Amino acid sequence: MKASKRAPSCFFEIILCLVGEMDEDLENFKINLGKRIKALREEQNLTQPELAALLGKDYQALGRIENGRVNPSSFMVYQIALALKVTTNEIFDFSRLQE
Repeated sequence: MKASKRAPSCFFEIILCLVGEMDEDLENFKINLGKRIKALREEQNLTQPELAALLGKDYQALGRIENGRVNPSSFMVYQIALALKVTTNEIFDFSRLQE
């Protein structure tokens, strides 16, 4: 009996560990995505309010994306790409981020 009780506990410990890693990965993803959008916006000499107006959003919403506080929908990323006249691949090219 003890062995069977330990197995679920071990399984749940593994799941909790994986979920923790996924949460960390998501946080890093949101931060990198925001940095990349901000860099592309700045390359085009646009302010947050200017880009937000092109998107039909308020600049605070864009600020939350750029600061990595929210994970934008795929459609929002597509809209940002159109507004910045770049591809979505360029937005997701995190290798171009400067540390």
